[in-house]
Amino acid sequence: MYKTRWITALCLIPFVIALIYAGGASFYFFLCAVSLIALWEYFSIVYADGGRIVFRVPALIGLLSCPLILWGACRGDGGAVVVVLVANMACSGIYAVLRFKSQPKILDDITRQVQGVVYIPVTLALLAMIHTMPDGKHWVLLILVTVFGGDTGALYTGTYLGKHKLSPSVSPNKTIEGALGGVLASLLFGLLIKFSLLPHLPFDFSLLFCLFCSLFGQMGDLFESAFKRASGIKDSGAILPGHGGLLDRIDALLFAAPVAYLFRVYVF
Repeated sequence: MYKTRWITALCLIPFVIALIYAGGASFYFFLCAVSLIALWEYFSIVYADGGRIVFRVPALIGLLSCPLILWGACRGDGGAVVVVLVANMACSGIYAVLRFKSQPKILDDITRQVQGVVYIPVTLALLAMIHTMPDGKHWVLLILVTVFGGDTGALYTGTYLGKHKLSPSVSPNKTIEGALGGVLASLLFGLLIKFSLLPHLPFDFSLLFCLFCSLFGQMGDLFESAFKRASGIKDSGAILPGHGGLLDRIDALLFAAPVAYLFRVYVF
């Protein structure tokens, strides 16, 4: 499994870095593709019925909102992101009102849809908005390396040294030792990017930035594990050999992105 994971990662890393630094339409379409695939995987989990994916109109509305949310974010227009998010909720709400008489549980579908839109395209929009800021490309790379480096550190530390369960009711394989290894790996890889590409960042700021991105990223990993466990599935998909679904790969990033945005905009 580890060999397959590494082959997939080594194939994707140069591609992702190239898109980050290319920017423009390439980066926008890349984020749209990631968002749409991950959101579809999310809907396939929360709207599954006995292992069978059931089509839901709110899911279609949510998928259509993704490119618009990310379009506003890639222009650095946070107001447009909010408008599309509210419009998505309003359209879903209108549909719920029209369907409520014949389908009283329709509000459950709306709740899951709104959660999914906030969870995936809106958090990725924050990453896109960081990309538009000064040194934004370096910052995005810093975030990705910190989060994914932490994922790798947690995996190997937990595999070889893990003894004490972190949250067995949510993810039986995750350990406290793995979590600590993930934090240390995030600090190491994040600081390497800081010294290489963002040397002007204060050391104490960078340390806290990497620490909080790692901690919230691990919570994001556990969050996705929780709703997968509630639905009785192991992986959100199989698009990435050795990793599972795309949502499995970016779950930590989805919780780390808002933290990174807060640090970038309100702390630095």
